[in-house]
Amino acid sequence: VLFKLQTNGMGNLVEMAKILTHLKLTKEKFTDMCIAAGCDYIENIRGIGINKAKKIACENKNYLNVFQSLPFAPTDYKKRFQQAQM
Repeated sequence: VLFKLQTNGMGNLVEMAKILTHLKLTKEKFTDMCIAAGCDYIENIRGIGINKAKKIACENKNYLNVFQSLPFAPTDYKKRFQQAQM
């Protein structure tokens, strides 16, 4: 993926495989981490940024239940999260 492409044709090349290797994540966990941190389809839970989302997703087998149980999570968070995964 080219990122921050400038008018002079310069930009940054971001390779998913290298990101996953560096973060030690599967593609699925990476996607879920990004969703939990906030995306166009669902807002993030207050206090959950990218680092905390990664930690919860990596340390908990049922991490979606953990996100849903957080104090600032909307009651339909789990359902909306699953919709964002599609």
